[in-house]
Amino acid sequence: MNRKDREDQFQVWLIHTDDAIAVFKRKLPENVSGNIDYSPASLDILEGWLLSRYSSKEDIKRESESIIFDGSARYLGEAFRKTLGGRWIINFKDRADIFYGIPQLSDMSGQEVPFSPLTTVTACFSRRTGNYFSTILRNLRKKADAGM
Repeated sequence: MNRKDREDQFQVWLIHTDDAIAVFKRKLPENVSGNIDYSPASLDILEGWLLSRYSSKEDIKRESESIIFDGSARYLGEAFRKTLGGRWIINFKDRADIFYGIPQLSDMSGQEVPFSPLTTVTACFSRRTGNYFSTILRNLRKKADAGM
């Protein structure tokens, strides 16, 4: 697949984000899906559920869990985007880039480094804090409020 085809595929992925999140929410237990609203508190609810369901990043990355993995990353990204602005991007130019071919958020308030919701979801399994997602969001918001 050439770069243009991959970029077109990314645009289709973006167009279907809301639908993919809706499908993802239907897969969640009611006590989780009923409490996720893109707020920082909802990120803790989602992260807590992920940590209780999966013991490692390898578990969530199984093909059978693709709706949960993709949906978690899309939801996380949209929560950040709704709070801090920014836009979804993808890099198909520089194969040496650590996030080559992985959706990222760019131009968020307070953002200084690349942010990949997909890798952030997998990182929560090594952190196991239950508030990893919301801590990143709060830290970015503080930087944005401070004009950094």
